[in-house]
Amino acid sequence: MPFCARRCNYCDFATSALPADRAAAAGLMDAYVDAFEAELAASPPRPARSVYFGGGTPSQLGARRLLRLLAAIAGHGGLLPEAEITVEANPTSVEADLLEALRAGGFNRLSLGLQSLRDELLTVLTRTHTAAEALAAFGLARAAGFDNISVDLMFNLPRQRFTDWCDDLQRIIQLGPEHVSLYELSVEAGTPLAADVAAGRLLLPDEEVDAAMYEAARELLPAAGWEHYEISNFARPGRSSAHNAVYWRNEEYRGYGPGAASYVGRRRWTNEPRAELWRQAVTAGGAAVSEEETRSEDEERRETMYLGLRQLAGVDVAAYTARHGGPPEAWFGTELARLVEVGWLERTPRAWRLTADGLLWSNRVFMEFL
Repeated sequence: MPFCARRCNYCDFATSALPADRAAAAGLMDAYVDAFEAELAASPPRPARSVYFGGGTPSQLGARRLLRLLAAIAGHGGLLPEAEITVEANPTSVEADLLEALRAGGFNRLSLGLQSLRDELLTVLTRTHTAAEALAAFGLARAAGFDNISVDLMFNLPRQRFTDWCDDLQRIIQLGPEHVSLYELSVEAGTPLAADVAAGRLLLPDEEVDAAMYEAARELLPAAGWEHYEISNFARPGRSSAHNAVYWRNEEYRGYGPGAASYVGRRRWTNEPRAELWRQAVTAGGAAVSEEETRSEDEERRETMYLGLRQLAGVDVAAYTARHGGPPEAWFGTELARLVEVGWLERTPRAWRLTADGLLWSNRVFMEFL
């Protein structure tokens, strides 16, 4: 979904703000849905075990359009009985009628972009909702029958104190979602936030506070019953993200829409990110691909390693051997030995996985396999 009510100052995704004129906004969204169906129809049908409506702000489409898209997916390749069907939403874009219609229509997981429960930090991020609206949106989702809700929280924010972060975590624990995703703020070049940071108008917490925030989450959430199962994700038992696990296991997936990524048969491609150019291409029956590549076996081995290491269970040696014709040691003996020596990686009886220190230095670990 390439549209939002307003772009946040830290966002560099392929999104744009909807026109203020309601008729114009509706026309854009209807044209997007038509093009999505055209792109879907041109692809080989295959049953889906998970469907994820991400953005942008998919809930801006409204129930009618979202249910139409889901019906198109189900009619094209089918949905497996256990399919996880997620829609992202911002607190200001959800209403009781919308949530009830989505839940009744087959959506079984909701991802709410709370980001913070402190109004002053939401203002820093130029979010359109307040903390009170975030809590109200969660209550509406529960009342609509969503029993699998994920919430997003951000840390390492300008003007965010360590005590602010711990307070947010405690309030989330009291709220009781099934899943919590934590995102360390990344200052992306070309965004308004990057300009403010470069000019000194906004200052980020120092590295020690940043690390302490992450460690606080690793302590508080598991103590309250959430399993830390991936670097940035925590879940109640049985509620980990089935959709994201496809990426971490380096398995195939199809993406539709502007900027969407796909991976099938070693071929990876990304769609044209500009919504109107993407729409024109798929409506004309042509490809909307802006970048593509075919991965070599060596590249596949490397990606299976560093993506798999995002999971706290690590890279299962038996599964890796079956897929790539040998254990990780056969391809990366030098790298693995070096990472063990510095204390960032360990070998369990079944897997290679990050240590507690390795979690803090995960990007450095991943670079060993790139």
